[in-house]
Amino acid sequence: MIDALASALSGIQSGFDRMDRSAARVTRLGDGNADVDLAREMVEQKVAAVEVRAGVAMFRSADEAKGTLLDLLA
Repeated sequence: MIDALASALSGIQSGFDRMDRSAARVTRLGDGNADVDLAREMVEQKVAAVEVRAGVAMFRSADEAKGTLLDLLA
């Protein structure tokens, strides 16, 4: 059960890291860096958001399973 929670938190953190890296690249666009592909960065940020949502869903599911297990044992 703890592994599922750790995996969920890892997925959430990975999504936030992906978003941070993409945001940093978009910021460089404002510095005159023409090598940044804005369309690609928009897709990257959408993927990051999905990754965070998936991690949250996994966390909720693991939490519900833990609660059910505790109810059964009590």
